[in-house]
Amino acid sequence: MALAFGLQAQATLPTSWDFTTIASPPTGWSKDLSKNNGNETYSGGGYYVSGPFAIKFDGTGEYLMINFSSKPDTLQYWIRGTGSNSWEGQFAVEESADGNTWSTVRSYNNDMPLTYVQVIDKLKTSSRYVRFLYSSKASGFNVAMDDVYIGPAAGGLLPEIKVSYNGSEQVQGAEIQNGSDTSIVLSVKNISTVEDLEIKTVTFSGAAASNFSVKTSLPLVLKPGENSDLVLGMSATASGSYKAQASINSNDPENGAYLLNLYGIVGGLASQPVGIPALAISSNKAYRLFATTSHSNADAIIILQGSDLPIDGQVYEQGGYVGNSRVVYLGGSGEVEIDKIVANTQYDFYAYAVNGYGSYLNYTDSSKYVYVTTPGLEAGTYYNGISTADTQFIAKLRAKVNPHFRVYYSNYINTVVNNFEAYDTVGGQRVMECFYSAWKQVFTEPFVFNSMSREHSYPYSWMGEGSQDSANYSDLFILWTVNQNGANAVRSNYPLGIVKTVSSEFYAGKFGRDSLGEFVYEPRDWAKGALARANFYICATYNKADKPFTIPTANTFLGTDQDQYILKEWNTQFPPSNWEMARCEYIASVQGNRNPFVDHPEWACYIDFSDMSFVPEGNDCERKVSRAVNSDIREVKVYPNPSTDRCQVDLSAFEGQEVSLTIVDYFERTVMSQTTQGGTTLSLPMADLASGTYLILVKGKSGAQAASAVVKP
Repeated sequence: MALAFGLQAQATLPTSWDFTTIASPPTGWSKDLSKNNGNETYSGGGYYVSGPFAIKFDGTGEYLMINFSSKPDTLQYWIRGTGSNSWEGQFAVEESADGNTWSTVRSYNNDMPLTYVQVIDKLKTSSRYVRFLYSSKASGFNVAMDDVYIGPAAGGLLPEIKVSYNGSEQVQGAEIQNGSDTSIVLSVKNISTVEDLEIKTVTFSGAAASNFSVKTSLPLVLKPGENSDLVLGMSATASGSYKAQASINSNDPENGAYLLNLYGIVGGLASQPVGIPALAISSNKAYRLFATTSHSNADAIIILQGSDLPIDGQVYEQGGYVGNSRVVYLGGSGEVEIDKIVANTQYDFYAYAVNGYGSYLNYTDSSKYVYVTTPGLEAGTYYNGISTADTQFIAKLRAKVNPHFRVYYSNYINTVVNNFEAYDTVGGQRVMECFYSAWKQVFTEPFVFNSMSREHSYPYSWMGEGSQDSANYSDLFILWTVNQNGANAVRSNYPLGIVKTVSSEFYAGKFGRDSLGEFVYEPRDWAKGALARANFYICATYNKADKPFTIPTANTFLGTDQDQYILKEWNTQFPPSNWEMARCEYIASVQGNRNPFVDHPEWACYIDFSDMSFVPEGNDCERKVSRAVNSDIREVKVYPNPSTDRCQVDLSAFEGQEVSLTIVDYFERTVMSQTTQGGTTLSLPMADLASGTYLILVKGKSGAQAASAVVKP
């Protein structure tokens, strides 16, 4: 966020929210959707009215609340429950004048509609709060809501004041930042339809009360619907900040004393804060740091990771940089979680107090300095009783690692993306990085899978238990966030390896043929060791006689295998980074199990992953048998590509052989299959396929090949 203070805490009417930016509620809106630790939105068809999101209530006590400044008229919203034939639970819509005492506007008691309905409720003109509260959740039943709107009441019989500054309505307690302007021009309107509004006096209080005055002759009488300027003045000679509170006193029966905070500045800068902030950093994990900071007499506090000095008059944003120092926090006193944290690393933080806004910002010259070093891997006694000297090493390892808490595939964003991978950047946005290629996506929360997706480092089609409902499918240790079209769709279910002849590149990821002529995908160096250890993990965790997880596991269609010795070479060449250690510790905190090959990379040499057999000498990290060169390389072309209706597959390289053809999507699910009886071209209907990238697998008597095809929306 940019450095800005005195933001209004109440909404002006009308106010609405369609939940497109769930992480950044409009002014006056607040929420707590954390009771069930799930996603805060629905994005599936039928769960939103105006796309792409609706708000999601899935825990007892979750709420959405709106605090507004003037008389309301109607509350409008769309609402539905989740369930097949009925809905159970209690959900309340409430209103309040003070935010403490609530009355029911509407309640749902086991009678929530199961498809969207629009509800319009009349609110009391005395209300200044509305709350949607999931008061009692029944297991299996949630609530979706979209397009909430509160409209203003029409002008009443009695006098009613409305105050604006620079074209924006100012709620009670708002801050007017007039900078060095000596004339503060307020627009005052009487929104009554019958009675005159009389502004009797304007009084000032606070430290700089004597520096402000009224320039407009009073009393000021406004007829119904009439507006006029009310001019206040600021007079001061010494440089620095001038703060006071103005009370606009009128015959409005509800807002007889309309309070506004005035913040003027003389000279080039606000007054410099006295003293430095308090700052404490705590860390008990390799992936997490918390900062607690306070300063009672400053407008805000800025915390930098690094020793560069903030420059007076410069506006900085959280996630941005001061020189080479990252802004990790910007705001008032309190506690904040610092992102982008890894293991075994010393972090140096400097906290400065700051006064002012915009070009008037004045930072303290001195700072509070604190440093902390994050811990590394903390396996503790987790592996007690497991030894490579034990012939039951593999069985005992599986018995230790396999039991864990399952995080469902649909909760990957809320678990891994939001809590570990994503980090702040400027403009209130966040950054996600493609693990395979280093491509970066800048997004406004909430994050959704569009340009990026969840990639199985051990492909789904290789899994001995090929069900999307099985624990191995959603295990966080083998899932990685990658670019969909540039990395996930390209890698598909090809083996990982070293590309010698490049067919395509996307940032630091490459696809092509290795030195033996086989197609492989090569990620950037930074990812290689982690991917090897993820593949070792899934085999050690899930392999059973009737449901094998091994390396190599044949891609049965193409007949290409994952070379375990390439992975073992990467395991040695690229040992666990501080980031991988932090990720391992984070996933361990969620799932309750660990990746033993991050804690003990050398254990990979005690396992022949081709049949998950024990190698007591611990020397199975070197290749024993040379691999054969693939001398039969055939090319397959697809055109037009992209396509919308049909595409043609050129099979001339197969010289009229009978050819079997399969199309798989990026989930590696078969969506079409055919067998030809010869010929050089095959026409495929693509109109019924969803837009996206597909892999066309072609296999003949003398060899196999694959090509990608894109279906346009």
